[in-house]
Amino acid sequence: MFDAKKYLKDCGHPSLIIEKASRQAELFFMNLERATGRELTELEKRKLTWLATDDWETVGVFNKLFAELPSR
Repeated sequence: MFDAKKYLKDCGHPSLIIEKASRQAELFFMNLERATGRELTELEKRKLTWLATDDWETVGVFNKLFAELPSR
């Protein structure tokens, strides 16, 4: 099972980034798995976790878009 916090820690990110990015990554996972109707692969989860370390506003925009997908 993929652990976003461990992945970010292993990549050398500071604790503040680890906490915030891992929460955002879990939102990515939840919203995309609901939208696609399948479990994400470990590779997909790693890439989404990496994306979650980027600009917080950008991450929020993506999460809102992903959350809207199932309602369409």
